[in-house]
Amino acid sequence: MRKILYLTLCAAALCVACKQGQQPADADAADQTLQFTTSSHERILRYDVPDEEAESMTYYSMATLHLVLPTVIAGEEPTDLLCAVMQTFLGDSVSTTLSDAVERYLSQPLGADNDTFENVTEVDSAEADYMHLSDKSDFIYVKTLTPHWLVLEDNAYEYYAGAAHPMSGRFYLNYDLQNRRLLRLDDVVTDRSHLAVLLSRLYSEQHVGERPYGYSTTTDGKGNFGIPVTDNFYLTPEGLSFVYQPYEIASYAEGIQTLRVSFYELMDASILTEPFQRTDF
Repeated sequence: MRKILYLTLCAAALCVACKQGQQPADADAADQTLQFTTSSHERILRYDVPDEEAESMTYYSMATLHLVLPTVIAGEEPTDLLCAVMQTFLGDSVSTTLSDAVERYLSQPLGADNDTFENVTEVDSAEADYMHLSDKSDFIYVKTLTPHWLVLEDNAYEYYAGAAHPMSGRFYLNYDLQNRRLLRLDDVVTDRSHLAVLLSRLYSEQHVGERPYGYSTTTDGKGNFGIPVTDNFYLTPEGLSFVYQPYEIASYAEGIQTLRVSFYELMDASILTEPFQRTDF
């Protein structure tokens, strides 16, 4: 399944890159379709963890990283967007280049608490003991590309050896192509408290009556939901989509939750910033 998704993304990136070659040479850079750089990495590590009863226990960690990034940010120069990719998607606030961040991602075993692992070595997949294998993967690619903005998505997955279930999540970055800067929620919405009320109302309208057994972790028992504002959102031509990970506002069984708010609803609530009121999407 991963291979199919990866090949699909590569094909899409190739099509967009081909279209870019058809653009006039003097076209405005912000309006040009971006070319993409694609890379794929995988590494399995074997390591020992000190054990109270035995001298040590041997575990394994597999890391898979697929990147489909605009060429303009896939280089070594630490642009604000590249730094945000490393920090937001890879949890890396130390590395200053993408190659360093990739190496750090691949060389850090998953499942070793407090860096207490020893004898870290790289092994072939045939050598791994899958009963003691932790697995992490990140698929980072372009979700949306318009003349106005670029949206990057990270499909993240983690499974710790022996855990009851894996954890997955989706994370986003929005980039203003016109002004070459990251877009934060405060660039779009003027009042977070009013937005929280709007999100809670939308969530209640969508979900009240669907959970007769009280699966939601945020209900007050009377069908009311207090939904917090998240900075994990992405832009669409219609509005904003807010994405909540499992356990964040609902149970694991209910999966990732997405709440969509249109620009019209934000305008009616008088909380859409003036630049977005003027933008023709």
